[in-house]
Amino acid sequence: KITGFGENIDVSEMTDEEKAEVDNIENAKREAAFNAAKETRINSLNRIFQEVSDRIAKYPANEIASWNIQLAEAKAYQADNTAPTPMIDLIASHRDDLGSTVEEKRQNLVNRILNHDVQWTTIIGNLIGLRHKKELEIQNATSFSDFEDINDIRREFYSLFRDVKNSLESQ
Repeated sequence: KITGFGENIDVSEMTDEEKAEVDNIENAKREAAFNAAKETRINSLNRIFQEVSDRIAKYPANEIASWNIQLAEAKAYQADNTAPTPMIDLIASHRDDLGSTVEEKRQNLVNRILNHDVQWTTIIGNLIGLRHKKELEIQNATSFSDFEDINDIRREFYSLFRDVKNSLESQ
């Protein structure tokens, strides 16, 4: 008897060709299970990445969707302070904490947008790089023992997030 994938198979009366076919079937089952485990691990990795990323941006989805517009306007204004900034002007008009004049509010909001973009890019860029690294490690695994513990991966993401955030805050 040989132990198959989840079962014992009696090969005592099989020909060599039949035994080889059983081996091929069992190897295919093992490979399929291993590939499924890799896919499950990558899904877990992506959930961890999303979990950590969500901690960065505690803003409503519609506001996040406007960031590209805000950033484009801020960069245009930075290059030419006569560039139109309709979104920034609307936001700034409600922000008394940014100054007393329209121009002062616009300039302060532009500076905040540009600073936040640098911070966001630094943090998310580091997290994306780590996600890519971990995904490649999973894809290149040749056995179950090659898989890093998922809790270790989660800790590494949170540690990187904290380190980069603290570094940015100390600047």
